[in-house]
Amino acid sequence: MLRLVVDTCVLLQAISSRCPLHPIFQAVLDRRCTLLISNEILTEYTEALGKLNNRVLLESVLGLMKWAVNIEYIDPHYRFQLLHIDADDNKFVDCAICGNADFLITEDAGYAVLSAIPFPKINIISPKNFILLHLT
Repeated sequence: MLRLVVDTCVLLQAISSRCPLHPIFQAVLDRRCTLLISNEILTEYTEALGKLNNRVLLESVLGLMKWAVNIEYIDPHYRFQLLHIDADDNKFVDCAICGNADFLITEDAGYAVLSAIPFPKINIISPKNFILLHLT
C-alpha cells in the first residue's frame, strides 16, 4: 500500500467528487493508500476545512482522520528545515521523511528544491501524475 503525504491544497480539491483530483481522496477512502499526517498537518487541514463553512464536511473528514485504519499519525521528532521560501511547508516534508512516505503529493512549485537534495530523498509528485501513474 502506497504511503502518501498530501498537501492541504491538494486535499481540499480531492475531497470533491466533481474534481479531477478526487481519485486521490477515493484511494484513501477505499484503503488503497495510507495517508500520513502529523498534528501540524491535521491542524492545517482543520483550519482550511473550517474556512469552507461546511460543518458536515469538516466533521466527516475529521472523523475519517480519527478512525480510518489507513490514516497513520507521524510524530516527527526532528525538523529537517529543507524548505526556506515557505518554511511552513516543512511540516509536510518532515512527515514524509519520518513516515517513510512513498510520495508527497503537491502542486506547489516551492517543493522543487527538494529534487536537488540527495538525502533524505523525497518523491515529490503532482496530483495529476500520481493519478495517472498509480491510480489508473
